[in-house]
Amino acid sequence: YPKFEHPGWGPSYIVRSPDAAPVALPCPAEGSAYVHFSADGTRLIVYGTLDEYAGGFVWVVHPDTLEVESELDLGSPVSEVDDFGDGRMIVWTYRSGTILVLGARAHVLPEIEGALAVSPDGRHLASFRHSLRVWSIADLLARGGKPPEAGFPTTFDPSGDRLLRARQLLDGRTGDVIAALDIELH
Repeated sequence: YPKFEHPGWGPSYIVRSPDAAPVALPCPAEGSAYVHFSADGTRLIVYGTLDEYAGGFVWVVHPDTLEVESELDLGSPVSEVDDFGDGRMIVWTYRSGTILVLGARAHVLPEIEGALAVSPDGRHLASFRHSLRVWSIADLLARGGKPPEAGFPTTFDPSGDRLLRARQLLDGRTGDVIAALDIELH
């Protein structure tokens, strides 16, 4: 304990002990919310969808007082939130893309095809569609919403001496960059 319950459309509930009654967590009127603890365990991350799927939200809530400490309102329902306990969050939405939250600012990351996963420290995003790619979230953010440039799938040569990744040839044992590669199609 505590544990969370989500009985269906509407708010989630916190149950603080086996004998305690469930307490509704903050949720927009007519909305539906899910919840989990922040990475550092000091706050609740309440997120979800508005009525008729008109938008989404992420609220940071104090677990004792249930006071909403910060709000992020979005134009799309929120499917998941990865929180890193230092003011950074990755917000996964249904229509607005993948959003990086840095403190009070939200940035839409470039669209990347395939299955996605964020690293535990929140600094890298892995994608898989035909091959595995690992992206620096800082580099994605610096692209200003442009999709990443095409590159080679990550592959070792048969000896393991060389590693091909995106647009680089690396030493397969140390990871040191040997060459930057330009891709041209004729």
